[in-house]
Amino acid sequence: MGDDRGIERREIFKECIRSAGIESTVIATGSFRAGTTLVTSLLSDNGVPSIDKEKFADAYSFAQPGTEKAFKAALNKIFSTAQDGLFATKLMWPHRNELSKALCFSRSEASEFASCFPDSKWLNISRQDKISQAISFFRAGKSNRWHIYKDEKEPEVAYSFTDIRNAISELSIHDRLWDMFYDHAGVSPFSIVYEEFIQDVPANLAALVDHLGTSHRRATSDLMSQPTLKKQRDHLSREMYARFLDDCFSSGF
Repeated sequence: MGDDRGIERREIFKECIRSAGIESTVIATGSFRAGTTLVTSLLSDNGVPSIDKEKFADAYSFAQPGTEKAFKAALNKIFSTAQDGLFATKLMWPHRNELSKALCFSRSEASEFASCFPDSKWLNISRQDKISQAISFFRAGKSNRWHIYKDEKEPEVAYSFTDIRNAISELSIHDRLWDMFYDHAGVSPFSIVYEEFIQDVPANLAALVDHLGTSHRRATSDLMSQPTLKKQRDHLSREMYARFLDDCFSSGF
């Protein structure tokens, strides 16, 4: 029954892609708060339509057994965001998992999962400073404020050593799972390290756009390399960072 359902689901997936006229895809991956929004927002501004949206975030809700009609309707809506035959999305690890489960792919079938996306180019965004990433993830989760723009302030939340420690573990595991996925899939993603990318955004964005090429990017004018998002690291982030290190030294990780 599982195999039959998987075959049916994969055919629905492929048919929805064909119906949307999708010929090429770009998929940006990474762990939460690794800089994925910064990079994908810039790409969206520069000819990779709506890649900053996590389009499979609701995969759990529409991919339950026995909901093939809802599954197809949701996919049609998702793939309708394609423009000029190009579909792009941000794909976080939990969303990839739910979509993979919906299509009945096992861990060893990563290449089959990847091949569902035609003429695909994959981008993987990572962040070296896991403590800062975890603090950002912890704060966003508590305040439910995931993006801050230039005229806004970061909400303040109460410090929690346990929550930040758990966030480090979760984000590190997501990074490792993406590495394993790419290894199993035989895919070499374009690797972007957040700390390196922000050192020279115009040059690094130009290199990324050049890698994508014209078949994976719509024609635009000069590159727009000025992000509209505001860095969310502030005095409270720095205070939490120092306090977390003190707690690690006094009580252990």
